[in-house]
Amino acid sequence: MNEISDEELYRRYCKGDTQAFELVYERYCQSLYLFLLRSCNTRADAEDLYQEVWSRIIATPKPDKRLLDSPTMPNHKTVKYNRPIDRK
Repeated sequence: MNEISDEELYRRYCKGDTQAFELVYERYCQSLYLFLLRSCNTRADAEDLYQEVWSRIIATPKPDKRLLDSPTMPNHKTVKYNRPIDRK
């Protein structure tokens, strides 16, 4: 079975497919949490950032079709990397 790409899941989520978001969450929840635990000074900071990252992804305005088809489509992985750096 072919795995659905992150980009396709993002497109589906932006069109209102909540199952697409659930798949993204399942795919990245553990790795994101472990990354934040290694990147933050305390478990509490990691847990706060974990919630913040998912909240930002959910709150991101749904882009129009031109953005979804763009090669520069936003990448949630950069949020995961940049947030601990911003908090130091």
